[in-house]
Amino acid sequence: KSQTCFAVMGLLPGNAAVSGSVTLDGEQLVGASRRRLDALRGRRMGIVFQDPMTALTPHRTVGAQITEVVMQHEAATRAEARRRALEIMERVRITDPERRFDMYPFELSGGMRQRIVIATALVLRPALLIADEPTTALDVTVQDQVLGLMQEIQREDGMAVVLVTHDLGVV
Repeated sequence: KSQTCFAVMGLLPGNAAVSGSVTLDGEQLVGASRRRLDALRGRRMGIVFQDPMTALTPHRTVGAQITEVVMQHEAATRAEARRRALEIMERVRITDPERRFDMYPFELSGGMRQRIVIATALVLRPALLIADEPTTALDVTVQDQVLGLMQEIQREDGMAVVLVTHDLGVV
């Protein structure tokens, strides 16, 4: 399941054999160049990995990680990228986003880290969100909150979501 999602995102190693057909808004993803997939990731496709601690860079603040996505894909100033990061942090219900912006991943709970990963995936409002076991390490209450949040954003933005899970309770 995860390998298929990684193939769609172009995240498999260069020596991986990928075949078949996957299109996004009429554009063929299988066989697309690394450069094209790099441009699509973030802007048109976002991914939420199952382990937020390994998905986030431990020595960079969470705010810097979200703003990097904005600045890499759009001609945004640092101030504009910060504003957008704070907006998405608020949208995914990060409490006190101004303060948390300058925090490091280890300073946040597992649920907050997963919300940061979701914020990073959604900051550019992609057409497709791949959620690879997004609630694996979370307790049942936080699982419900995260899934409800993703469903709410999916409805509001009209985004397609691929939810990978082995947990029938999550389904």
